[in-house]
Amino acid sequence: MSVITPDTLEATGLAGHYHESMTPQLRRQIVLVVVGITAAIVALIAATYLRQDACLDAGGRWVVETEVCQLAPGVAPPGSAKAYGLGAVIGLLVGTMLWRMYTFAARRGTRDI
Repeated sequence: MSVITPDTLEATGLAGHYHESMTPQLRRQIVLVVVGITAAIVALIAATYLRQDACLDAGGRWVVETEVCQLAPGVAPPGSAKAYGLGAVIGLLVGTMLWRMYTFAARRGTRDI
C-alpha cells in the first residue's frame, strides 16, 4: 500500500491540486448534492411503486419493461398525479432525514467530548 507524501505528489505533478482535508464548505456542498440525488431517486422509485399499486387496484396488469398499465377495455386508467405527488413527499422526507443525520454527525464531530 502506498502512502501519499509531499514527495510522491511532486513526482506525479499533483502537488498543487491535493489538499490534506476538505474544507467544511466543500464537504457540505458535496453532501447536499448526494442527499439531493438520493432523495430524487427515492421519489421516483416511490412514485413507480405507487403507480403499480394503483394499476393493480384497478384490476390491470403492470408491464415492467415499458412501465405501462394494461387495463381491460372500458376501464379508466388510474391517474399518475397522485403517485408522483406522494413520491415527491416521500423524497422530501428522506432528504430531510438524511440532511438532519449529516448535520447531527457534523456537529457531534466538532464537539469536545
